[in-house]
Amino acid sequence: LRKIQQQGKARFVGITGLPVANFQRVMERVDVDQIQSYCHYCLNDTALADIPADGLIAVAAGAFGLGLIGLAFSQRVWLAVVFMVLSGFGLMVQAATSNTVLQTIVADEKRGRVMSFFLMAYLGSAPFGSLMAGTLSERLGVSRTLGGGGFCCVLAALWFFSKVPKFDADRKS
Repeated sequence: LRKIQQQGKARFVGITGLPVANFQRVMERVDVDQIQSYCHYCLNDTALADIPADGLIAVAAGAFGLGLIGLAFSQRVWLAVVFMVLSGFGLMVQAATSNTVLQTIVADEKRGRVMSFFLMAYLGSAPFGSLMAGTLSERLGVSRTLGGGGFCCVLAALWFFSKVPKFDADRKS
């Protein structure tokens, strides 16, 4: 691969794959420019199971709420974009981590039922939230509605974070 790189046909040499344990062995023998890793901490790979995902859910939900609050009151486009990135990142991390934690703590024979309920609650409640946000926006204004939603997200994240030690204790027992 380095010969192909020297000929100008490739810019970088990298490795990709699963599981994580193989990366260390390869990295000790080969000089690479890039590592691409994917699908860790899921049903078929628990290599990253020691990361406290419950706390990550709370932090990500808090970041989402803070991003909404910042977006609601930003007066500059570049600042609004920064807050949109923060809220989008928080939402994606919270959703992915919640999904992963739920799938790893549920018994195999109940996983399909639990995940269908989770998706119904998660996706099915969005239209009602949109209806409520639209109604509130007409009466209070968009900025206040967005800021209020962000404030509720931060409060929910703080409540969830206060319960994390109990969730961890229940899962370990």
